[in-house]
Amino acid sequence: MTRPIDVEATQRNQRIQEAIAGVISGQYKDCAEAARILKAPYSTVRHRVNGRQTRVQSHEDQQLLSEEEETELARWIRQLTVQGYPPKPYAVREMAQAIQTRRVIGINDPSITHVAYDEIGEQWVKRFMSRHPDLDSLIAEQIEAARIKETSRPVLEKWFTDVKSIIDEFNIEPQDIYNMDETGFSIGSIKATRVIIDRTQNIRYSAYPGRQEWVSVIECISMDGSALPPLVIFKGKTLSSRWIPTNTPIDWFFSCNKEGWTSNEHAKKWLKENFEPNTQEKANRRTRLLIFDGHGSHTTADVIRHCILNHIQLALLPPHSSHLTQPLDIGVFSSIKAHMTRELDRYIRTGIPRIQKIEWLDAFITARTLAFTTRNILSGWSGTGLSPFYPHKVLRRVPVLPSEVEPPPRLPTPVFETPLDNPELTSSPIESSAMNAANRHVKQRARNPTASVDTPRTRKHVVRMATALNRSFAKNRVQAAQLSDLQRIISTRKQRQSGKHSILRGETILATPKMLLRLENAEDASESRKSKRQTLTHPSPPLPPTIDPSLVMDSPDTDSDDDILDCIVVAST
Repeated sequence: MTRPIDVEATQRNQRIQEAIAGVISGQYKDCAEAARILKAPYSTVRHRVNGRQTRVQSHEDQQLLSEEEETELARWIRQLTVQGYPPKPYAVREMAQAIQTRRVIGINDPSITHVAYDEIGEQWVKRFMSRHPDLDSLIAEQIEAARIKETSRPVLEKWFTDVKSIIDEFNIEPQDIYNMDETGFSIGSIKATRVIIDRTQNIRYSAYPGRQEWVSVIECISMDGSALPPLVIFKGKTLSSRWIPTNTPIDWFFSCNKEGWTSNEHAKKWLKENFEPNTQEKANRRTRLLIFDGHGSHTTADVIRHCILNHIQLALLPPHSSHLTQPLDIGVFSSIKAHMTRELDRYIRTGIPRIQKIEWLDAFITARTLAFTTRNILSGWSGTGLSPFYPHKVLRRVPVLPSEVEPPPRLPTPVFETPLDNPELTSSPIESSAMNAANRHVKQRARNPTASVDTPRTRKHVVRMATALNRSFAKNRVQAAQLSDLQRIISTRKQRQSGKHSILRGETILATPKMLLRLENAEDASESRKSKRQTLTHPSPPLPPTIDPSLVMDSPDTDSDDDILDCIVVAST
């Protein structure tokens, strides 16, 4: 655990820096006025203006890394933080060691060491962080890398623009806007929660039966705060009435398959037998909008064809963005899983070794009643910036990557007596035009025998160039270490996408004849490749001449949706 940052000392240093900059720029007539106005120590301001080094600068030769090297190390941490890969303490220490090691590349021979440095110890990272108050150590929340990479501001801005345009074009009412998604449950597993224990007993465990099988549930909510009946998909060959308790709502749908997952047939039947009957009369021939993610079962040609024929517009969420743009994820699903943990705990704490399907469904009925409230549903729509329509609520949670920042407009170059008078030299990067002009000026004076290079401005710029050079060296060492890691981990990796996923990438509105044709062609091509692959992998032996081919039954295709879907029924008490 790092030492707490001294906020008062940090603020005092900021006031001192502001006072020094104000005296040098002429904002204040002397050090006393700057110290009085900014409430900074007068002696410190006066000594710094006269050239005295800070405490850190005076002890820089005792540090394992120079000030410029530490600055570049902090910049590397900042860059990884924005990208979603903040380094762990051991990685910071390894990078510091790499910077040290690369100082002597080309100097040290493998057989003899000319230059040696003290080893970086375990406590160095804590001292490094104390010198950089902007850095902090915490337990980071885990998130898939794709959710950061794919959910950029331009992608989300385009999605909000597309959804707004389709709502305005068809004049879609809020009560006709829906969000459909599926969520999975593992029977026998619950979320870890806070418990109360007896401290005198050396036991820190909370037992549960363990994962038994998977159950999928398709849910759909409306922007008016209502919800459609769910479709519950159990694992099994046939649906059994013993799985359904007597208190099950009469309008719920149930199905089963060999895995407990959603298939193409499930999505198609849910759309035709659940969504269509439960929303058609409410819409009264108005256009409906259905928002969902890019799961393969949601984007089949059959689904899109049905939507085109029944005045249903489809809006596809950007890939890997459901944690920001999916109302069900934002407002409901986390709540229902928390309530499921509480309801199932009533069974688990009795010590039973296995939870039955009927017991799980009974708990789900109670948990869904508590989670699918109007307040939670409206909160989900509000949290995604859709109702009320306020995209900034989502966009402000997405970090702005350096590549997305627009460069500032180019201003006319001001005229100075010499390039050394340009105030941009104090903050401009090494490759800036101001730095290049100042460097050329110093070089020209150095080559001129009659010109004097021993001036205050020249000496100040020489120090600035040396500092910039050290920062450049440190930056090169950091980049070289990163490149070495990449070359060690990745040799050649290409991301290939084909078929339906490449067609859907970047698309939002799907219920169009053009998109239907493209998806049908992609599905036909996929089936053709699949049949060729099966023919090459499992060639059928020729039939004996004594066997009539008409008497041979076709072997079932284990990968077909017909095998996956066993039945879909509406519960009745």
